[in-house]
Amino acid sequence: SSVTKYAEKVMLASGMGRLQFLHLQASNGVLLVVATRSEILVVAIAEPSVNVGLVRLELIRAAEAVK
Repeated sequence: SSVTKYAEKVMLASGMGRLQFLHLQASNGVLLVVATRSEILVVAIAEPSVNVGLVRLELIRAAEAVK
C-alpha cells in the first residue's frame, strides 16, 4: 500500500525506526495495519466502534505467525 510505504518513509526519516502499527480512522470505519518481518502486511478493516486495542493484539499475533 502506498500509504503504508509513505508512513514507513516518514518514520525512518524522523529517526523513529520501522513502522510497526498503522491506524487510520475515517467517519465510517478504521483501517489497521501491521507489517510482518517479511514485509507482508496484515490488514483489518472495521467499524468505527471496534476495540482497536484488541484488534491490534490479534494483528500482531497474526503477523508473528507469518514466516
